[in-house]
Amino acid sequence: TGNDEETLEAYGEYIIANAAIPNVVNDLLPPSAARSRLASAIENLEFAPSLISLYLGFKRAPKDLGNKHYSTFIAAEGAENMSNYVELMKGDISKRGFVFVDYSQIDSGLAPEGKGLGAICTLDYIADWENLGDEEYKAKKEEVAQMFIRRLDKVIPGIKEEIEYYEIGTPKTIQRYTLNPAGTPYGFAQIPQQAARKRIPQKSPVENLYFASAWTFPGHGFTGAIL
Repeated sequence: TGNDEETLEAYGEYIIANAAIPNVVNDLLPPSAARSRLASAIENLEFAPSLISLYLGFKRAPKDLGNKHYSTFIAAEGAENMSNYVELMKGDISKRGFVFVDYSQIDSGLAPEGKGLGAICTLDYIADWENLGDEEYKAKKEEVAQMFIRRLDKVIPGIKEEIEYYEIGTPKTIQRYTLNPAGTPYGFAQIPQQAARKRIPQKSPVENLYFASAWTFPGHGFTGAIL
């Protein structure tokens, strides 16, 4: 750090960039015709959404309250069919659909004996969190956390009183720790106009440079990134 910062150099016949492709183009590659081709290929591609993740530590396992499911999906309020679902998931966060995962349903080893761990997750966008001062940001995080806790309590009555600890991550959190643009863990959006034919392949236009991660083909999610 500071004046003690050291620059390390490493060389290899093949380089695999397990990083956001826009970061590779904008921050890592020197000017060249190949870089220009890659920049043109991603120039108009839309990013996928980001996430809010609310992590919950329970005094006892939620299954002891009668919850029988590993994953519980709560639909967005006002959802009639898939035609209006996208807009609902971009709208009022207090009405967006979400999923609750109860890790106590399996022998996850994530919580001490007799206690439980769960998580609430929903789509979100970094624009909802930008231009906030530190205190405003903290206050909004607390407001959103309490809102989702109240909504969960309506689905699993009594679970609110069992929460011993909670922590919320926002799109800014994901951006800070992963450097993914806009805090998206999913790379380029998986939408029809950006389907497989427009996914960036593993082999880049730069000789012997390859891509891994959700930003390349076939796309995001655990399965996509593993493949």
